[in-house]
Amino acid sequence: MKYITLLGIVAALLVGCGKKDSIAKSLGVGSKNGISIYFIASQSVSNTLVARALDAGGVEVGRARKLVVMQKDDASYVTFNFEEQMDTGMVKRYEIGL
Repeated sequence: MKYITLLGIVAALLVGCGKKDSIAKSLGVGSKNGISIYFIASQSVSNTLVARALDAGGVEVGRARKLVVMQKDDASYVTFNFEEQMDTGMVKRYEIGL
């Protein structure tokens, strides 16, 4: 699997799956467990992306999948919703991959 790490809420690149640029942010207080990432596609893409939530030791504590379909130069927020049982206080980083 190809993964790119999002350290906290920072910008990241997912060039390998047709993404030119991205910015990640949490969904905010009172929202479901999740992150929202703004992608700009450098080429047309249709892939299921997997977001993994990891604790300080690199142990996976949650996982979410999202089908992403974008045409070249499209831009959109993609939201990954994790199960409600996931303790977001444990999450130190997220990995997004194919």
